Amino acid sequence: MKIYFIEAERDKTQSPTSNWFDSLNHKFSCPSLAPLIIASLTPKDIEVRIIDEKVEEIQFDDLPDIVAISFKTMSSRRAYELAELFRERKVEVILGGIHASLQPEEAKHHCDSVVIGEAEEVWLPVIEDLWHNQLKPFYRMPHLTDLSKLCIPRFELLQNSNYLCHSIQASRGCSLNCDFCPTREMFGGVFRTKSIRQVIQEIEEAASIEKKMVFFTDDIFGAGDEHFILELLQEVRKLKIEFFIISDFLVLNKKILIELARSGCRYIALNMPGTCSPREEQAIKMIQRLGIDIWGYFMFGFRFHEKDVFKKVFDFVNNTGMKHVSLTVMTPYPNTSAGRDLDKQGRILSKDWTLYDNEHVVFEPEKMNAKDLEEGFDWIKGKISSLSQIRLEEGRPVWKMITSRCLAEILAILPSKSRKSSERPQ
Repeated sequence: MKIYFIEAERDKTQSPTSNWFDSLNHKFSCPSLAPLIIASLTPKDIEVRIIDEKVEEIQFDDLPDIVAISFKTMSSRRAYELAELFRERKVEVILGGIHASLQPEEAKHHCDSVVIGEAEEVWLPVIEDLWHNQLKPFYRMPHLTDLSKLCIPRFELLQNSNYLCHSIQASRGCSLNCDFCPTREMFGGVFRTKSIRQVIQEIEEAASIEKKMVFFTDDIFGAGDEHFILELLQEVRKLKIEFFIISDFLVLNKKILIELARSGCRYIALNMPGTCSPREEQAIKMIQRLGIDIWGYFMFGFRFHEKDVFKKVFDFVNNTGMKHVSLTVMTPYPNTSAGRDLDKQGRILSKDWTLYDNEHVVFEPEKMNAKDLEEGFDWIKGKISSLSQIRLEEGRPVWKMITSRCLAEILAILPSKSRKSSERPQ
């Protein structure tokens, strides 16, 4: 049996993921881990191949027996198109991922089977049913995956040279309770972590293939668990790598930030709600003095946003001196809390899923109208679009690295006032 795991992606030059594509070096930021993990759970006597449409094209001259296609909402049209093309060629098709889990009945019209939710717990039953020609129309995860039981992802199946970073996942899930986000629907409203040993082994395995920066793909690095994060960083520091994380002011504190700097963290993608407070500005400047560049992740269209939010963010970005930003529009994905509520209120403007890409306005916001949101978003993109393209420095001046590391080491031995990890700067 031969299985292709495909990450469906619409034209990357027209996609918001283009912000994560380094056109200079023709590389995408990092690969999705889902197909690598499922491939690791596939019996060794089955031939597997991974195809990521962000970095390679699909050829139909060498057909598999099965294709498993994973996709996000904005790429659903492309995923369904691929599914039909394979089915026309008598290849069985399984659909999964975030959108298929949110809209399983819709997805089923285009495939033989839909995997709903996390796939790890149902993948072996899927394989067993495939062997016996008894594939079920739907497979739903019976419970959340125990991450401590996962194998090392099959990094060797990737075309690793097509990516700027290795993807590593230390935790899964999110407890920040954003009503528009599909993460809670997909992974549950709780955090789970791998063992420290697992994470280190995965980093070492990826580094043995190619030495480059590591991107921790956790929705919130280390589940925001201070004890876990500090213990993990102690081990990461020994590897002498550079890495990139995603986090939030709600979980960061001085102790974590200092250890991140000491351990080789180069970038923090920081969730920014658009409050643009003096304390947030002060915190970002302090983080950057530690030698960590902030990647500000700004989203527009929240309930409290008024028309002045775009100018506030523009001034904030300039005042902090952050080098990178991601600018997005809040998207109420189908079957999320926000999606259901806005639909009931008649405020959903479109159900064309190709527009659900965090770049288009598909709902009527609360404190401005849709046109205000669209025009404001276009304005700020025009003002700071140059900061939206990913460019990871290959090398940093030695003096700057030494200075920032020394500052982190000094701060690490200074006493500091305690701060609640749940306190967001105002």
